[in-house]
Amino acid sequence: MNKEKNNLEVKRNDRIASALKATLGAIPYLGPLAAEIVGNLIPNQRVERIVSFVRALEAKIDPEERAKVQAKMLEEKSIDLMEDGFLQAARALSEERIEYIASLVKNGLTDEDSEHIAYKKLLSILAELNDIEVLILTSYSGGIMQQRDFQRKHQGIVTAPPVHLGSSQEEVDKHAIYEAHKANLAHLGLLKIRFRQPRRGESPEFDDKTGMMKASGYDITDLGRLLLRSIDQSEED
Repeated sequence: MNKEKNNLEVKRNDRIASALKATLGAIPYLGPLAAEIVGNLIPNQRVERIVSFVRALEAKIDPEERAKVQAKMLEEKSIDLMEDGFLQAARALSEERIEYIASLVKNGLTDEDSEHIAYKKLLSILAELNDIEVLILTSYSGGIMQQRDFQRKHQGIVTAPPVHLGSSQEEVDKHAIYEAHKANLAHLGLLKIRFRQPRRGESPEFDDKTGMMKASGYDITDLGRLLLRSIDQSEED
């Protein structure tokens, strides 16, 4: 049975590849080159990712809600959300990423209290994050003990690599990339910079380069918590 199913999927992929190659081949100059890329790369990898996404999505929907979801999927707004999910799944480079996308789309299809446009926005924000940034964001949710447990579980990924005057170039580079991850989370409004409030009688510390108060860390924002809930990754549950 599984062998027949796999054969059907291979044949379907071949048909998609042939159709895409034929269409692209009619475009002068770049068309034939693009057709080769499509034929050799896209169908076998990206169609499989979309299949994985649909399977993950189906597994996440409560059996008691399936009839309602099936009816809702025929609505234009749901089709629009599914289409965005397909596009992101086709580019996903990990099973974790497919799970995030499937969870977000599942919540968009089953949440009757939220607007369709809200899940569209959350899906677009997710597209701006890599898997490490999702983990870093998750490490800021939950209570102190939950944060510590999560950091121990993902040690070396969600905590800043140590850097000092004797650090190697590799260590300095890793630290810079880590700070870039957090800066992106802040730029998207998922984390906010925390400034250390001076004690009574103390003067605030300012950064020599920027002239701004020195940051003492980051806190997760309401938007960050919402995104984590939408992909079923909140440590506060």
